Amino acid sequence: MKKILLSFSLIAGLTLSVFAQQQNQKIKVGIGGEFLYALGSTAEFYNLGYGVSAQGEYLFSPKLSATLSGGYMVLTINKLFKEIYEEWDVKIDSKTFYPVKAGLKYNLNKTFYAAAEAGASISKDKTARGNSFAYAGGLGSSFEVSSKASLDFGLRYEEWAVSAKDRLSFIGFRAAYSFGL
Repeated sequence: MKKILLSFSLIAGLTLSVFAQQQNQKIKVGIGGEFLYALGSTAEFYNLGYGVSAQGEYLFSPKLSATLSGGYMVLTINKLFKEIYEEWDVKIDSKTFYPVKAGLKYNLNKTFYAAAEAGASISKDKTARGNSFAYAGGLGSSFEVSSKASLDFGLRYEEWAVSAKDRLSFIGFRAAYSFGL
């Protein structure tokens, strides 16, 4: 069964790749890696974050596009905080979140862009503070590697608001491969 699923995935990927090379780039899809660095009071509990994300982009014009993104993020617990709980025989592991956001991307020129997104950061782990409102803003750069594909690098400030007083804030870096459909 695994071989069949792997074969189907490979064929679908190759088909999408060929299709992406032949079509107008009104729609783009990007898949990439994420790295988060905790800021302020968030750094007292969480240290670093990492994960993967997928982002779809619909171009309204050469300058403006709408984005929709989803990801899988793991936040590692700060070593000092972990050691404090271990003294009480309580084991604390890294926490997993699923951020889902929609936003706008404005191309400043052919290479650089500014982006803003809002959505939710979802966690099934109640000790990880449940679901929260997520918003982010940042700058990035996209470099063409072929007529229909590009490498995308972005730097952003992101915050997940659990309540009016309880917030998690990060600096995020994303490196992705994008292709047109």
